[in-house]
Amino acid sequence: MNMLKGINTGVINSENGVPVIALKMIDSGDSEQLLLLPPDQLQEVMFALFSCYRSLHRIYQQSPDQIREQVNAHSQKLSTNVPAISLNEVQSISAERCVTNFVLKQRQDRINFLFLLQNNENLLLALDYTQIEYVLSLLANTIQNAGNEQLMALCLTMNDFIPLYVTTFNKGENKGIDYNQFSVPDWKSETFDTFHSILFIQPDGAIACGAIIKAEPVFPAGRIEFIAQILLQNNKMLVPYKNHTMIIDHNRLDIPAGDESMETLLRAHIAHRTTKLG
Repeated sequence: MNMLKGINTGVINSENGVPVIALKMIDSGDSEQLLLLPPDQLQEVMFALFSCYRSLHRIYQQSPDQIREQVNAHSQKLSTNVPAISLNEVQSISAERCVTNFVLKQRQDRINFLFLLQNNENLLLALDYTQIEYVLSLLANTIQNAGNEQLMALCLTMNDFIPLYVTTFNKGENKGIDYNQFSVPDWKSETFDTFHSILFIQPDGAIACGAIIKAEPVFPAGRIEFIAQILLQNNKMLVPYKNHTMIIDHNRLDIPAGDESMETLLRAHIAHRTTKLG
């Protein structure tokens, strides 16, 4: 399988004001591919890169000197094999080169990125784990340099969790629950193993809404509150509560990955609320 040999990016301004990223790659067989990443698919790619970077960090803990040497060597090679993106290419690229779906497959020895294009073409690209630092840095810098706050918020702030449900509770302790479920592709769900319940508590102690996410077992200080605000401010179901003063309560759920049926997760979420109402 051909491995990544070089990569470059460009920013294309779109009519709706949110940029599209042009991604040009060259593989070890010297084949070049130019793709268009709209914001939703760019976010998927960034999520995958951050996930792979966490895997790289775990590998690094086992052999820090060896892995750092390999990361530096791969970064040097990628930086000297940058495929050019001409203005003519960007202006003439067909919408058929637009990515419509993306799949990550992490193996023990490499990472596979599968891009599905608008013209029904599938493009498979293999990366070494020690190439991830360079690629992640390149795309993150491209997003920041695009200068679009909406794109930065979408692609750089939501890569350490997966929203599964947002919920609203009917008044009373045991009066039922309403929920909206997020559609999560299998590859994405497989990147985390731990489920978390989030409750939004009003100053009078009322608990009207909440959320269930999947993420790493432990969050840095303040991160769960930031995630809670992202969910509160960006979901139609929670609009009635977005301007309320809320206290965030968080509970890690004792549910093994693979046992996460909707009923199991929602029951655990309701149980979390019940303990706080008690």
